[in-house]
Amino acid sequence: MKKYIYFLFLMTAISILTMSNRKGRATTVGLGSTGAPGDDNTVCQSCHNGPTDIEVKIFVLDQADTITKYEANKTYQIHVRVNHAGGNVPKAHGFQMTLLKAIKGQNGENLKEIAPISQNVKLVTIRNGRLYAEQTDRSATNLFEVQWKAPLPGSGPITIYAGGTGVNSNDSDSGDGGSKASLQLDEALSSSADNTGINKVSIFPNPFVDKFYIQGNLEDVKELEIMNLFGSSVGYFKLYESNRTIDLSNLNDGIYFAKFINHQNKILKTQKLIKKTQRP
Repeated sequence: MKKYIYFLFLMTAISILTMSNRKGRATTVGLGSTGAPGDDNTVCQSCHNGPTDIEVKIFVLDQADTITKYEANKTYQIHVRVNHAGGNVPKAHGFQMTLLKAIKGQNGENLKEIAPISQNVKLVTIRNGRLYAEQTDRSATNLFEVQWKAPLPGSGPITIYAGGTGVNSNDSDSGDGGSKASLQLDEALSSSADNTGINKVSIFPNPFVDKFYIQGNLEDVKELEIMNLFGSSVGYFKLYESNRTIDLSNLNDGIYFAKFINHQNKILKTQKLIKKTQRP
């Protein structure tokens, strides 16, 4: 009888532990699993390593534009997308994210000026004082959105670390998939040149229905590449003064990214695009 009670207690405890991670590891076990220096060595794919391939993408947005450098004291949106990359299609998703004031791969001060935007995100501070954004529960959507206020001038590079899972919702980690990603943002140096050239090139309207127009000086721009959310190219367009209108009527509604490329085939700027067909 005692052995049966012990076995029942053990199985119940295991069940609670496996189910509890649906609320996030910082919430349930007080650990960070983003792959950031100073986090627990266990990252999402250490447990969620079933026949589901997951890819984590991090985007930092200044209104409609993605950025690779931040301006001090400015507020941005961070989007973490947990994409299905192969294998079984997940039924739900989870994530965890933290920010460090350091170059990628080095430990540093934890940046805490963040706030949830989407309803599937909450903030949790663990015992060592590090702050994480993670899922409120299993999320049907694979997109998690957070607002971030950049640090003071002179803070230098910051790195965003995120882990993500795609789960089959069977209350265990069998058959699930996980991955992680990191993104370093350098601090933009203030200069009068920052407000000229490519930074004045923009897309109008955005959102658009079928076509949009390129505004601004195209002197340094050779072509435009359109990417989907999975990082695949869906179109190239040569740009010059007499060719500023881009027709994307062949694409489905959704979110895309436009890359402005110079004559040396370097990316000058990336801007978020939203294709949205008008409906009555």
